[in-house]
Amino acid sequence: MAWFRRERPLRWAVVVASPSGEAGDQWGDTWFGRDLVEALTRHGQKAKLVYRGGASSEARDEDDVVLVLRGLRQVSPRRAGNTWLLWVISAGARDAIAAGVPLGVYGVGWSEFIDAQYIRGEFLPNAEVPAAYAAAGMVLNDHWPEMAADGFLSNRLFDAVASGARVVSDEAAGLREVFGDAVVTYSTPEQLRDILHAPFDTTFPDHERRIANAERIAQEHGFDARAAQLISAAHEMRGSR
Repeated sequence: MAWFRRERPLRWAVVVASPSGEAGDQWGDTWFGRDLVEALTRHGQKAKLVYRGGASSEARDEDDVVLVLRGLRQVSPRRAGNTWLLWVISAGARDAIAAGVPLGVYGVGWSEFIDAQYIRGEFLPNAEVPAAYAAAGMVLNDHWPEMAADGFLSNRLFDAVASGARVVSDEAAGLREVFGDAVVTYSTPEQLRDILHAPFDTTFPDHERRIANAERIAQEHGFDARAAQLISAAHEMRGSR
């Protein structure tokens, strides 16, 4: 996939749903976007992060490609002269509480949805997330129903598996094809309860297998791999016009 390196570097704006400033630094979207910008730059592109306030700015008309990391806010393309791409990264989480799991949750705004006993803090520094995943007994994940049905796999799955964690998730279209035995799945809170109370060695891959899965996912689905796909898609779309 090296053919795009001979093309003129494209100007990319990676638009995130988070606000600018210190508040935005607490959003996972911001760190996701920064990692992607760095990967695009490593591939020779000219990329920058744009917060939600800049999504509709006239400055977007100067970009070759505007990549919107879709959260909860709608973003409408300004004009047809440049290339707009969408990456849906939103995901959802409640089955663990219904299953009676001793849960630890980090993030802003959870107090509206779950009891305070489950909330460990509003923010976990991005640099500490891989170690937190790897050190956890297991990492839980679920999807909004629409995401699961259409195969929009949560980015938490990729992060957690690439950290070598034991991962449990609800079923989602395409999940087994991507992750194989790296993710244990459930369909009901009762099944989740059974999984979480079973011995680890009878439920999850062993340490060596988890490390092998981590290396595969990092190689095949890391930001460098995604950046290469996005660049290829952008050149194809621009060349078809």
